[in-house]
Amino acid sequence: MEKQNRKSAGRKWEGRLALLALLLLTAAWIAGNFRSRGELMPYLRQLRPEVGYFEPVKDNLFKAWKDETKTKTMGYAAVTTSQGYGGAMRVITTVSQQGVVEDVLVAGHKETPSFFLRVEKRDFIKSLKGKSYNDLFVLNDDVDGVSGATYTCRALAGAVRKGSRLAAEKLLNLTVPPEPEPAVKFGFPEMMLIALFLSGYLSTRKWVKFKKTIRWATLLTGLIVIGFLYNNALNLVLINKMLLGYWPRWQLNLYWYILMAGVFLLLILEKRNIYCERVCPFGAAQEGLAVIGGGKLKLPAKVSRWLRRLQRFLAVSAIGIALYLRNPGLTGFEVFGAFFRLVGSNFLFILLAVVLILSLFIKRPWCNYLCPNRAVTDYVVLMSNWIRKKTGRKRVKSQAEIKKLI
Repeated sequence: MEKQNRKSAGRKWEGRLALLALLLLTAAWIAGNFRSRGELMPYLRQLRPEVGYFEPVKDNLFKAWKDETKTKTMGYAAVTTSQGYGGAMRVITTVSQQGVVEDVLVAGHKETPSFFLRVEKRDFIKSLKGKSYNDLFVLNDDVDGVSGATYTCRALAGAVRKGSRLAAEKLLNLTVPPEPEPAVKFGFPEMMLIALFLSGYLSTRKWVKFKKTIRWATLLTGLIVIGFLYNNALNLVLINKMLLGYWPRWQLNLYWYILMAGVFLLLILEKRNIYCERVCPFGAAQEGLAVIGGGKLKLPAKVSRWLRRLQRFLAVSAIGIALYLRNPGLTGFEVFGAFFRLVGSNFLFILLAVVLILSLFIKRPWCNYLCPNRAVTDYVVLMSNWIRKKTGRKRVKSQAEIKKLI
């Protein structure tokens, strides 16, 4: 009886802390929304230091003059935004009298620093110079992309194309062809993601035979396809983008929408965390190491509880900072990029090494004690159970209750 009372009291405190976390994140979102934005003029002068005077013509459109007498035109500039991997990217594009791109400057972005640095080192921005407003700016067609940074490159190319077209139409009075509707991008990555979720879902059904075999096949396929081949797993950046309202065009980002729907809709509707249990590529890597090392070591219950509290604290802190600064990619601390692409800070590589070593002895140490995605899905389960309780529906099993299945 005493044990049951302690458990009931623990659930009440868990609910109160969850509500407090929601209030803190809401406050961070509101505060971030009111933060002042930087002035454009310093970026314009950085891009064209030889210009003496920038005349605002229309919203985010400028004419460059030699000086304030406006006797000699030195070009035209447009400020546009586009959605990158981490959120909104603001880009300044200057064009010539013929509508040809002369200079490009990123005046603000939300991308993961290591991936944006890769784009800069490959001179992708430089490759956009000389393009005309009539060009399509299609990656791997008339513009060469950078492997592993597709979203960033697409956002940059899209913003420059938008800027050159705006300047050509509004400032140069050139005839700009209508913007074509984007074709729906549905290919092998999207089909594999759907297949993995279906396979993971089927492996939970009682009437399906060889459930363990199907689960391992799904995990290993996820490890190869989602992890090494496409490196596009669920991460805190995607969750932050969703909370900040940075929803990209569905025609070009079906993979993103399928991933989010597969994780959260199945979690709520089917009462199972299919992704974390049976699809997650880094979860598969940890389980593989556990097979090699034995993975039988269990932490004391008290230590485990404190580590999970730390996990949730880190997740709430990371999300709160991202919401306040309006930067989804700033606080991501997952080791996925370091493991699958060998891209990341020294800290992430050290953290990865520690996690991989621990995975030999402890089952899924990252998933159980550090992964922010786990904290988010736990919160969704908690809120779902609260709603189900209020409506009289069956509660969702917690991660601890289904742990024996993974």
